[in-house]
Amino acid sequence: MKKSLSMVLALALSLSMALPAFAVTEITSANVGANTGETVVTYGTSEGFTVTIPADFNIDTATNKATADVKADDVMIAYGKTLNVRISGDDYVDSWELIDTDAADNTLTYEIGTTEGGNDIVNNSVVLSVAAGNTSGATETLYFEVIDTLTKAGTYKDTLTFTVSVD
Repeated sequence: MKKSLSMVLALALSLSMALPAFAVTEITSANVGANTGETVVTYGTSEGFTVTIPADFNIDTATNKATADVKADDVMIAYGKTLNVRISGDDYVDSWELIDTDAADNTLTYEIGTTEGGNDIVNNSVVLSVAAGNTSGATETLYFEVIDTLTKAGTYKDTLTFTVSVD
């Protein structure tokens, strides 16, 4: 019994140490005229990036202005593709509006631009674009300015949505 058990264990041990077989292209003297072979070389990585947007910020009531940075880092996307960050607002009709948290019909209009005093950002605009191959990424500073005069006390807010896509 001990001898049989020893044989079974020895066989199991020898099978567990088997080397894996790899497929290869063999060229032998029997393949006359077929003295070439091919192999595939593979190298690469998966797509990835980090986009950073402001969590929140306050517009200065003394200057009616604020800035916020949108950043893309560690951009690794496919050849011919572009990483795009778009901005949109919940209540955007034909302008950006800050809404009084206590009175929804009390609003202030503001502008967003890529330059100070600019207003080139409209709903669903691309605010940051990074082409494939630019792994260090990019930063875009957005300039905010309230253009209405503040005449009523209150807390005015707007929610901006940033959408990231690879197109």
